Amino acid sequence: VVGAGDPAMEDALVLARTSDSVTVIHRRDTFRASKVLAQRVIEHPSINILWNTVLVEILGESVEPEGASDAEDVDLDAALP
Repeated sequence: VVGAGDPAMEDALVLARTSDSVTVIHRRDTFRASKVLAQRVIEHPSINILWNTVLVEILGESVEPEGASDAEDVDLDAALP
């Protein structure tokens, strides 16, 4: 899931109910979502968060994010804005 507002947090939580893992990609180090939703996402054991990461390109089934550290490829099954 790409984003940090309430809709992104809600999507991540819904997906986490039926997925082995969910990754949230956000370009900053804090969420804009309500504190309650953000905390639920942060504490969820199936949700991984890529902080300070800018999504540069989606290549088929992989993502090449550009973040504060070196760029890396991330395998994924789907991407949600």
